[in-house]
Amino acid sequence: MESDIFTHCNASPATGAQKAPLTGKSFVIQPNVSVRGWRTEAGALALKGFVAVEDATVIDRLHKAGATLVGATRMSELGFGLDGDTTSMALLRGRADMALMTDMMGEARIAAARIGAYGFKPTHGIVSRFGWIGLAPSMECCGLLARTPKEMADTMGVMAGED
Repeated sequence: MESDIFTHCNASPATGAQKAPLTGKSFVIQPNVSVRGWRTEAGALALKGFVAVEDATVIDRLHKAGATLVGATRMSELGFGLDGDTTSMALLRGRADMALMTDMMGEARIAAARIGAYGFKPTHGIVSRFGWIGLAPSMECCGLLARTPKEMADTMGVMAGED
């Protein structure tokens, strides 16, 4: 485990469905996205030790689309800002193909720009927030970091939609 990047590494990252849109693609998430059995502390001392009891909607959709979850990265408290965030470093070091992170005021897009990747903040409401721990739900969205526009489009095609 790279403790300077991850708060949790998936010891046995199972791949999802074969011949699905995201088969062979690996993802990291911030620890404010619920993955059943993973610590979901959102970078906050108040949530220290909290373990998710179910998957967030986006996680369920990624699994069904064949994606592999590598682990959870470090993040600023409740996703506000980039202080201490290591999500983009996981991509830069080749630990994952894509990343999900909170984007309130440009965090995902700035993090992507820092490493020469693509960052995207979908229109509010396009991607479900069920299973996300947040600070300002009216502002934040599921931001996406990817190496190519095609990866981003494929991922958004999987994640978008109502619960």
